[in-house]
Amino acid sequence: LDGLRKIREGDYEGAISVFENMNISEEVPEEGFWDEVERIKRKESLEVARINNIVIANVYLGRVCIEKLEEVICKDPIKFMTEEVVFNLCTMYDLREDAGGSARKKGVLERVM
Repeated sequence: LDGLRKIREGDYEGAISVFENMNISEEVPEEGFWDEVERIKRKESLEVARINNIVIANVYLGRVCIEKLEEVICKDPIKFMTEEVVFNLCTMYDLREDAGGSARKKGVLERVM
């Protein structure tokens, strides 16, 4: 939650640092109501969210992180090719490739975010 708080406060570099240093294993309890399958799914979900949040914070800083998303999708497409990640990757392709319309698209993206 600290990383999301930093994004809300506009501290994008701080948010990136929090997400990059996040230990997913510490975020999911080993004991309790989690069986092994639930624990693995939760860790995968948190890892996808962690990487997606790093990319989003970089977008706020004006950095397009296409390579970061491509890298994780190539690493494990089953785990990382989620609707959110693919949407963000497509948006970044659009922003990078369409120089003429990218100012308009960035304006729309800023209003949405």
